[in-house]
Amino acid sequence: MRLTLSLCVLLSTEPRGIPLDPAGGNWSCKDFGSPFSFQTSVTKRRRRVHQWRGTYHHCRYCNYSSYDKTCVARHERTHTGERPFDCQICGKAFTRKSLLIIHERTHTGEKPFKCKLCGQAFTQAAHLSHHQMVHTGAKPFKCQICGKDFARKFTLLSHYKVHSSGRLSGLHASSDASCNE
Repeated sequence: MRLTLSLCVLLSTEPRGIPLDPAGGNWSCKDFGSPFSFQTSVTKRRRRVHQWRGTYHHCRYCNYSSYDKTCVARHERTHTGERPFDCQICGKAFTRKSLLIIHERTHTGEKPFKCKLCGQAFTQAAHLSHHQMVHTGAKPFKCQICGKDFARKFTLLSHYKVHSSGRLSGLHASSDASCNE
């Protein structure tokens, strides 16, 4: 099965918001017809194409710029404080529609992302991805000091505090028991 998306749709989507096709990640650019295996290829292609088209956008308040007009508009909200997406249930406001949708699930209880192995459901795709590491045992984040592996980047960053606290020193860090727990 080949999935086809408009370049304009891709431009308004967060990089993590484009799921890979589980059958092999078959994506194609609707505007240019080129096939891609991974979402990152689509991202690189759209940047290159939009640079070629000359559609480069600049923030009105600072030096930030992007080929993606939507990204610039979203960035400008950091300067203005604008939160145009309101929850109809509690009134909480958000800078992005995607954040509003995730928030609304706290009211509805909707958990659309389900683990195929154990059936556990999640409100966000990222939470499902983290959960799946339990089944696979994947630990893609490695401490550059002692070599210990972690499933989550946040845990690795917290772990680095062990090294900076003075309990460990440089090259001898890998021999410390606290890194091998």
